Amino acid sequence: MCWGPPSDDGSYVCWYDDAMKRLRFSIRTLLLLAAVTAIGILGYQRQTRIREIVQRFESLGGKVHYHSSVLDTFHRRTDHFFATPTQVNLSHSRLRRGGLDGIEHLKSLQRLYLDRTSIAADDIAELAKCKQLKRMSLWGNHHLTSGAIDHLLDCQSLEALDIHDTRIAPAKVGRLGELPQLQRLVFSPEYYNQKSSRMTGDVMRQLASIEHLQPVGSCFLWDFDAEEIQLFCRTDTSRVDKLLLRDCELTDDACRAINTVRARELDLQSCTIDDRRLHLIDYRNFGRIDIFNRNETSTPDVTLAGITGWLRPGLRKVGLFDTRVEFVYWGDAFWRYRLSIASPRLNAGLLRSWVSLGMRELDLNVQEHLEHDLEVVASMNPPIELLVRNHLFVWQYIARMNRLQELTLYNKVPTPIRFTDGLSLRSLDLQGRVYPTKATFREIAKLERLSFLVVRNRNQVTLDDVQPLAELKQLTTIRIAKLTPEAETFVERLCAKNTVGN
Repeated sequence: MCWGPPSDDGSYVCWYDDAMKRLRFSIRTLLLLAAVTAIGILGYQRQTRIREIVQRFESLGGKVHYHSSVLDTFHRRTDHFFATPTQVNLSHSRLRRGGLDGIEHLKSLQRLYLDRTSIAADDIAELAKCKQLKRMSLWGNHHLTSGAIDHLLDCQSLEALDIHDTRIAPAKVGRLGELPQLQRLVFSPEYYNQKSSRMTGDVMRQLASIEHLQPVGSCFLWDFDAEEIQLFCRTDTSRVDKLLLRDCELTDDACRAINTVRARELDLQSCTIDDRRLHLIDYRNFGRIDIFNRNETSTPDVTLAGITGWLRPGLRKVGLFDTRVEFVYWGDAFWRYRLSIASPRLNAGLLRSWVSLGMRELDLNVQEHLEHDLEVVASMNPPIELLVRNHLFVWQYIARMNRLQELTLYNKVPTPIRFTDGLSLRSLDLQGRVYPTKATFREIAKLERLSFLVVRNRNQVTLDDVQPLAELKQLTTIRIAKLTPEAETFVERLCAKNTVGN
């Protein structure tokens, strides 16, 4: 139906149709505006929620980084309200358990750093909702236990993960090899008392598919075969502090593989190793080496002669104890060789080798064959320092050591000292149950070349007691406990006088 006057050509204008078209256009416009408004409101609410989460993280001491684009200037002016967070760093922050609530709203989150916080295993469940999360660092979280592994396996996009220095048992770490995108894993295969929690060779094989493995700190490998040891040594071992192998198979190839590791300490416990294979290991890569032979063997796998031939020059001290022999080097290097059977008797060949390596101190602590060991030392009479427990029989051997430079005596029970003339001692240290009298200092006064004296006595020492020391013209350092004031003054003047005279 049409209304209105005819047009110039005689036709009529249909006002109804025109009005309906305009009405339909207005409804579409309103619907479009309503949809746009709704989307805008939802977007605003979403950004508001994201902003609240970001502000909460920042209030805890965290830092948030955003996606970089041409709108960076706009985002800075709007306080990043419309920006897209891609990285959150909450390391060393005040984040506590449950503090990650709402993090799933950061849909574009790719990197998350939670080092040294107080989160627990159930907090990791929140992270599985961040589908774009590629890098995550959790190191130093001591509340993070093995229960976190199940939640970490839900983070299928992870490419790099750091879980070292947590309470995640090494035995459970192998499951992370199931993550399809994981290319880098940093972990700590530490020692656990429970065998079921230790890192075994099977765990190493589970992790073999990960391109970049980095063990950190003290690494305890238990029941590894030779191939598994080689797999471990092919990882990035630059952050290994201590390498401890227990009940492992050390073939020639495994020993050579160990040479690729540089660590502060190497500890071989009950491993299948002998003198020949020991010599395949380069001692220069380690500051401290501890070898513990297998208990079930009647003779040690690695002998004292074998390790002596392996030692490098620069030896400072050798200590013989009931179940071990210790080798100490100048500086921080410390070699310790432990035997699971009684230490063997000292012989002239070993002593000669140690002296040729530079040994300056010998500590004899095996009471069972102390007299025999003293006889060996007295017969060779090297210019060294001797540390020994004081017994009455000791003095007959010391009397023959006229090249002895320093002597440390430990009194388990009060025992008198008996020096003879002609000794070259320059230093004397008396420890333990020491109760010196005037007779004691008369014996010390026989040491004409003595320049350093330490007496860790338990009784009071008077002026009359120490007066025999006046005969020693080279004595410049005296440290005696519990001196009377008069005795202390005498000692100070004597040292000052001898210092000026020398």
